[in-house]
Amino acid sequence: MEYECIAYCCVFYLLLKGIEWLLRKPHISRRAAKCVFITGCDSGFGHETAKILTRYGITVFAGCYTDLGMKILQEYNAINLKPVRIDVSNKKSITEAVQWVKGQLPEGKGLWGLVNNAGIPGSHIGPMDWLTLDDHREVFDVNYFGLVAVTEAFLPLLKKEKGSRIVNTASILGRMTMMFSGSYTATKHAVEGYSAVLRNEIRPFDISVHIVEPTVIFTPIADETRLLSAAKRAWNRLEDDKKNQYGEKYLEQMQTVAFANYYKMGSPDLTPVLDAYEHALFSWWPKRRYLVGVNSTTFWLMMVLPDVITDFLSNMSTPLVPAIMNKK
Repeated sequence: MEYECIAYCCVFYLLLKGIEWLLRKPHISRRAAKCVFITGCDSGFGHETAKILTRYGITVFAGCYTDLGMKILQEYNAINLKPVRIDVSNKKSITEAVQWVKGQLPEGKGLWGLVNNAGIPGSHIGPMDWLTLDDHREVFDVNYFGLVAVTEAFLPLLKKEKGSRIVNTASILGRMTMMFSGSYTATKHAVEGYSAVLRNEIRPFDISVHIVEPTVIFTPIADETRLLSAAKRAWNRLEDDKKNQYGEKYLEQMQTVAFANYYKMGSPDLTPVLDAYEHALFSWWPKRRYLVGVNSTTFWLMMVLPDVITDFLSNMSTPLVPAIMNKK
């Protein structure tokens, strides 16, 4: 009897998931009439999303941090793809971008969507013990405070469009942790909290908030050479006493073991995130959260396991010990 009950529950659950999939599949009509602003369009998720949405006839204001990023998108030569310079950590730059977008919009029209995609891992990576307060501020200024500042600046334009949407890029590391990603992990936890609160507060304005949580997906900001350089930079500036505590072998193992494990878990395929952005912006019934990418089921299981188990697994997969502890 118990087994029959379990079987019925499983069938009922699968039936509900099937109905949910069918309801979430349709997209809104007249997408081509919509306008969307995306940050971090120099490369990676933002760059590719801007090009995809442009093909659908959607007007995309593509926020770029660099002149090179602007130039590459301008060469795409699409009349509805409009690159704009923005430094999300700079208030003046954000204000100028908002004013420029206002000037591009038809009279009385607002933004349908805002995709907060810009993010950085930081110029210094390593154990928390190696990082300075300025290292944390550098990452928070872009990944969290930049996201908040851009959202607040564009809210008046989002309020003009009935049913508009905000899509915030968090990470699997917004709901779990990974060694040597302290600053980045902290910012993504902050994005998760901010987005969940904003979602309920902004609902009366008919604006919805959606969180995209990529697993390990290789983009230019997560390039292996860049991460190795960031770790080396953090090591090189340590005082001799701290270098002696950890030892050169710790740095080598961090690069050959920890980073190697990180890259084994990942994929260069950006499609899951691009699809999530599009679905969150234009689905008839979008999700609140999108956990996407390779091994997403494994990561979900890691999130629901007790801390004592995830800590054990983390230490097993990355068994690094400072040199001074080996002498005791």
